[in-house]
Amino acid sequence: MFNFFKFLKRKKEVKFEVEGEVYKIDEIGDDDKYVFLTRESDEVDKQIFNISDELYNKILDDRSIEYLVYKNGEFQVK
Repeated sequence: MFNFFKFLKRKKEVKFEVEGEVYKIDEIGDDDKYVFLTRESDEVDKQIFNISDELYNKILDDRSIEYLVYKNGEFQVK
């Protein structure tokens, strides 16, 4: 079964620079522990699968993504 949660009601939109482009987070998935991003310049989607167990569990506990950073090709907790 495919499960995910969206962060539609967050106070502040979180954006990241990935490979020289600015992206916003749309979803964080729980089956494959992925992050689903949308590129701001042209609304193209990008999916990243290298999300750690620690980060995934923190997101689930807090229901927030405002403390995430994208560094060295992966998402990390600030």
